[in-house]
Amino acid sequence: MGNAERAGRSLYIFDLDGTLAEKWKATILLGVVECLNRVEGEIAVATNQAGVGWHAVEGEPYPRPDEVGRRLVEVADAVPRLKRALWLVAIGDDRVSLPPGRWRVLADAVTRAAAPLDVRTSGDPAWRKPRPGMLLEACRAFDVSREKTVFIGDREEDAQAAEAADVGFVRADQFFGRG
Repeated sequence: MGNAERAGRSLYIFDLDGTLAEKWKATILLGVVECLNRVEGEIAVATNQAGVGWHAVEGEPYPRPDEVGRRLVEVADAVPRLKRALWLVAIGDDRVSLPPGRWRVLADAVTRAAAPLDVRTSGDPAWRKPRPGMLLEACRAFDVSREKTVFIGDREEDAQAAEAADVGFVRADQFFGRG
């Protein structure tokens, strides 16, 4: 793709829980389907799902990798535009002590359970919001500049991740016209 084509593209990155869907559920929030249908540009989802790691050390009530992966598919089934999105899933958490190989196994299990979506999962704490890892990965994956990227989220950690990645930020309620 030429520089002129890249220059005109934009990237919208969405948080999942509290932005697109209810926390740990596939229930889609008000305005999501309609707004995403109008978005002109690339779409990615960046979500912290550290419950996978917590489940590995503490068990219930945290979700297993297959439950997280199936939920991503359910959300995409409810919002068809998300079937073509890039899904970035951070399962890492500095408070959970697991060997690197165990993080890889958990990440791979989430990715397998979310097939056929384009899911990239990492146990690297640099991906966990408020750190910028997932947002920078989305920019890199789409080859879209940070100046043409906006992150839509509902929490202070989302705003901090956008600032750390040097991308724009819009509160979910404002973007979706919920308040």
